[in-house]
This record gives sequence, C-alpha cells and structure tokens, in this order.
Amino acid sequence: MVRPESLPQAVERLKRGGTAVLIVDNTREPYGVIMQAARDVTASSVNLWATEFRGVICVAIGEKTANRLSLPPMPGRTSGADSPEFLVSVEARRGVSTGISAPDRMATLHILADESATETDIVSPGHIFPVLVRNSGVLGRASEAEGAHDLVRIATGADAAAYCHILNVEGLLAGSSELVSISTSHDIPIVYLSDLVHYRMENELFVHVVSEGVVPTDHGPFRVLLYKNELDGLVHPVLIKGEMDDNTPVLARIHSQCLTGDVFHSWRCDCGDQLSGALTAIREHGSGVIIYLRQEGRGIGLPNKVRAYALQDRGKDTVDANLELGFDADHRSFVAAAQIFRDLGIKKLRLMTNNAQKIAEMFDFGLDVVERIALPTPPRNENLGYLRTKKDRLGHLLDLKHD
Repeated sequence: MVRPESLPQAVERLKRGGTAVLIVDNTREPYGVIMQAARDVTASSVNLWATEFRGVICVAIGEKTANRLSLPPMPGRTSGADSPEFLVSVEARRGVSTGISAPDRMATLHILADESATETDIVSPGHIFPVLVRNSGVLGRASEAEGAHDLVRIATGADAAAYCHILNVEGLLAGSSELVSISTSHDIPIVYLSDLVHYRMENELFVHVVSEGVVPTDHGPFRVLLYKNELDGLVHPVLIKGEMDDNTPVLARIHSQCLTGDVFHSWRCDCGDQLSGALTAIREHGSGVIIYLRQEGRGIGLPNKVRAYALQDRGKDTVDANLELGFDADHRSFVAAAQIFRDLGIKKLRLMTNNAQKIAEMFDFGLDVVERIALPTPPRNENLGYLRTKKDRLGHLLDLKHD
C-alpha cells in the first residue's frame, strides 16, 4: 500500500538530519511543504526555504511541547477540525537580533526543539509560527502540520518539525509536477501524506479492550466489548452477535452516539431509527457488529448540540448551526472504528449507512466495503428539513418521499 519510493527514503533522510518534501495528496489540488526536524534546521536551510520555496516557516509541535512552553492559541484563529491550530508566533529570547534573519529563525527553531527549554526562553510575537498537533497526528487531521510532525516523530522521536509551504514563481502553491521537479533538482525525497496515513494505520494500534460482557436486549443477547482509544481517552462500546471469519464480509454499523435520538427517541433526527434498524438487521441476519462511537452531535458534544438545536429553532439548518458555533459541518472522525475493525480481524464490510463519506473513509483506512446497505427511516414533519439538509449539503444517500 505504501509506495516503495516514498516513506522509507524520506524517513531515512530525516534520520540523517536532512529534509523531505511532503505532498498533501488528499485534496483536489495537491500541494507540498519542505520539512525537517526543527533541531536539524540550519541557517542555510532557512535561507533556501525563504528565497526559493517562499512560504511562511512554521513549526509543528506536540501537546507536551506546547504545554511546557505555555503557548496559547493565536488570537482570532480559525477553528474547526480542518483548520491548523496556530499558536502565538514566537522568537528566541536570547541570541537573536531582529528575529527575521536566517540565523535568528534557526535559533528560534532550535529553542522550540530543545526539550529543556521553557517559556522563559521565548518571547512573543515573533517570526516563527508554531502549530499545535494533537496526539492522533494524521489519523485525526490529515494535513501538512500533522504529516510533518508524524514523520519527524517516526524518524527521530523529536516533538518539533519545521516546515514551509512551497510556492512557485507566481506565488501560488506549487502543484504535483512542480514538486517532483523541485525534489529532483535538489535531491530531496518525496513522501505522500496518504502513504503516511496508511503506514500508521497498518503499523500502530491505539485501541484496546478494557472490559467485556454479555447484554441481553430486545434483539437477543449481544457480546459487548468496551474499547478505549488511547489517543483521546474515549471508550467506545461494540456490540457483537454471532461468529465471524476473515473471508466473509461482516454486516456492520458505525453509529455515532446520539443521546436525544437513541435514548429519548427525539423526532429531530433519524439516529434512533437507524440504530434500531441496524439491530433488527443483525438479529435477522444472525451475526454482525455495531460500533457505537462516542461523538455526540456529529462530534461537537451534547452542550453544543443543544445550542445548535436553539439555532435551528431560529431558522438555521443543521449545517449552518454547526458552522455558527465554530465547528465543521461534520466534526466526526471514524479512525477509531477502523482500528476496532482491525483489532477484531474484520477486513470486509457490508456497511449499514446512508453516509457516503463513511464508506470513503473505511476504504481510505484499508477496509473493503463490499456492499452498502441503506438504512431507510420514515421522515416526519419534525425532521424532514434535517434530512433534506443531510441529503443536499452533506451528501447522504436518502430517499425522502414524504406525504
């Protein structure tokens, strides 16, 4: 799955203190960054990046480093799962002049990479732009900061990765062919973000079972496993009926928690009806799996979900309500589900879903969705607008015939 010329060569070069070109290839128009472990950046590197690659020099740091240096978020930054978490710009407190020169910026990067440095060693604002990377890395947000940080961590174990967007002579993000040309002319290995995601999915397992038992239900008994995600601490219940083998596609549902729909049977959404439909289908089939992901309100949490309800009552649809609260239209991640399937030995799915994006993500994480099984639910006057928004704005595969 990983291109032979991609990840191993880049990791080896980074181990030796060199640079790599990371191509972000999960977008409609791929773009790239030049990157290096922050501790290995030289003044010559900074000068080359500034003059030939032309982008802003940033440094991706982990939560441990951000906390140790007491770096707050950049004021007014854009929020959302797809937005980089910029922290305040910084400068080394000592050993620099204006902070803008190549040696000065190198010194600042070295301070950020120094595990003994504290908040007393930096000042703000400055000419280096830190970006916070969560522990999940590219498995939580697949973009350049997370990619650079993951690569440096894999290659060197360090917690700070310097990177610079590569612009062409017109000042636009360089495209794939230009990035390949730059890689060739400077003898810099290329690594693709998609390869890094697949590498981590195939080589790391960050979920594990913390308890298990049997739950009798209206749909018969289910074995229940509680999986803890080590990246965020969340515990996800998994209901299993029957036996499974490696060669037979498994009837499965990835269900995001919805307290109001699943427990209180709210008519605002179709979540409870979908969960009930999945349980019924598994009972009738005789086997199957339901992964119940703890990501209430499409990932924004129960308090914000109820705030979104209030906005909807004032005329916003479910997408615009999320956006007004500062979240993405869909703030969820299905990485944990893919990891749970992997731990269960499941490789092929008959996935019960109306969400095309969920299918695409399972494919991205190396699972084979051999069949999509629709979960039709009867529209009600109370949720018809919600369902239309899911179909028209979120791409859900729904048939909304309604009297």
